[in-house]
Amino acid sequence: NPDELHEYSNRVLMALAHDANFILEDYSASVKFYPYPKELCRVVDCVVMVVRPTLSGLHESKLFLDQFRDINPGTENPARLIIVLNNNTEGRQISLSVAEEFLGQAVDIEFPYYQKAEEFLISGKRFIDGNTHLTEPFLQLSRQILGKQSAPKSLFSRWFGA
Repeated sequence: NPDELHEYSNRVLMALAHDANFILEDYSASVKFYPYPKELCRVVDCVVMVVRPTLSGLHESKLFLDQFRDINPGTENPARLIIVLNNNTEGRQISLSVAEEFLGQAVDIEFPYYQKAEEFLISGKRFIDGNTHLTEPFLQLSRQILGKQSAPKSLFSRWFGA
């Protein structure tokens, strides 16, 4: 029963909230279990919504986002929202500009497709330690979750657009 699962999840979250500085809940499983935005906005400081650049991914994300936008401003401490576009498959996907237009909001961070991601993870390396296309997006995400500004671009990158 989805309602019982939500109730159980909320009880665990409330119990842990007093002893933890950081709690991560992952709703990306194949089972259609999504948080209720009303409850989520009441108990979290920051929501990271990872969007798959597919039609179904955009539709699912838009449903949640519309509910979140309606509920979040009215909460005692509105949660920050970080939208991440995750290009996790090779081939044709929906572009960043189309995703932003559909969602009606800018995407904060875009993760490019990285063909060797599995090999990289299996080797025991971390993306933020390596020199991959995913290093900078992971650093940006970490900064935003912590509420820090993005690292300033170097003089070289400002001059040459790198």
